[in-house]
Amino acid sequence: NSVIAPIQSGNGAPTVCSGTTVLVGTTESYNFYDNGGPTDEYNLSQINQLTFKPDAAAIAGGYRIRIQFIYYTGAASDKIEVFDDSAGLANQLLNHTATTIPAQPYYLSSASANGELTIKFTSDTPTNAAGYNIKVDCVLCTKPINLAASSIGTTTATLNWDSTGASNYELYYSTTNTTPLSIAIPTVSFGSITTNTYGLTGLSASQTYYVWVRSYCGAN
Repeated sequence: NSVIAPIQSGNGAPTVCSGTTVLVGTTESYNFYDNGGPTDEYNLSQINQLTFKPDAAAIAGGYRIRIQFIYYTGAASDKIEVFDDSAGLANQLLNHTATTIPAQPYYLSSASANGELTIKFTSDTPTNAAGYNIKVDCVLCTKPINLAASSIGTTTATLNWDSTGASNYELYYSTTNTTPLSIAIPTVSFGSITTNTYGLTGLSASQTYYVWVRSYCGAN
């Protein structure tokens, strides 16, 4: 694995180290560390931002960037964010301010047309810590489309969507129309859905439900 660390600069006024894009091939993976690297603490008052993007061959083949938190230790008011774009402004997938690893450290993967993810880490002035190690690679894991419900009964419904070729899917449904974050705990986890259809049971009569489905990249 290759290691990438943002540019290190001294403590003091906030320093932005960003603007770099790393191209990732289909067989490559990186361990992305804070500016302290794998053995030291990160600097205070830093804004480190890096974008990972599939290379031309990978994006042509339908590959997308995937990340996994190997470890994360931050100070209480530090923040790590993940965006589904290159600017680090829109389509936020993660906004984590706790001192420990995000609660569900499976995978976050891009759904954007160019397959890229941006990781942004902001440290404050008072305290620093060990930082993070994030594994970055490319996966062939596309976004399910054409999700629809059929055979709707009083407390049941059948869901169908176009197959993405994934070996597993995850499903999330709610009575509230609020799109879940990628780290939200799915209602139906991987291993329970291996095809592009699923039957819901135990629903409440006359209740409106909202449903989201995603390919499970970790099993591909």
